[in-house]
Amino acid sequence: KKIINFMVVSYLKFYKFVLFDNRCIFCDYFSLDSICSTCFEDLKQKMYLRKLPKEYFEKELEKVWFDNFYFLFSYSDFYRILEISKFNNRLDLLIYVSRLISFIDEKIWNDVCKGVFNTKVFTFIPNHEKINNYLISLLLTNWLSKYNIEIVNLFAVNFKKKRLQHLIKDRKERILNAKDKFILNYNNIQRLENGRIIIFDDVSTTGSTLNEASKLIKEKVGNVKIDCLVIAKA
Repeated sequence: KKIINFMVVSYLKFYKFVLFDNRCIFCDYFSLDSICSTCFEDLKQKMYLRKLPKEYFEKELEKVWFDNFYFLFSYSDFYRILEISKFNNRLDLLIYVSRLISFIDEKIWNDVCKGVFNTKVFTFIPNHEKINNYLISLLLTNWLSKYNIEIVNLFAVNFKKKRLQHLIKDRKERILNAKDKFILNYNNIQRLENGRIIIFDDVSTTGSTLNEASKLIKEKVGNVKIDCLVIAKA
């Protein structure tokens, strides 16, 4: 864990030094950190774990395949980090995401992570920028290790579906674009029978991406519980 933390923090400091970037992305005041201490505290105050049942998504989705949906921020509170990290490839911002998550109340995380099913697997929604996914996985794997949750890469991107989801504004188009977006990338999926899977993504608008991923699993494994966890809900 210490090695991983050292690597990530070193990357952040190197990034700031090379680019001479000395302003907070939120308030634009001078700061040696990408997010100043004042803005970071403000983010902490706006963050808490909220739960949406699958019935919430039934109005837009034909069938909801996941069981529960959790999110930490409203999109309006968190969009600046997501916007800059995605469109400007600012990987240094991911360390702040990891720090924010670490402040969530332990009792709440225990409720999310313990579950009632035996097998607990944590997986990620892949994207076209593999390095982004790798670093997110690295940070969250480090944080989740205390819960004894296995990290498994279940999905691969179907590159025939080249249109990026976060560039689509229309909600109906998002749902259509999410269909067949992923390929199941795990041969031993049957071992998850009677288990529980937590799927992580950074942001969700309609829930269609997470739903398609959940569908792939449940078509192969009938009796499995799937919970989705996202940083921000739009």
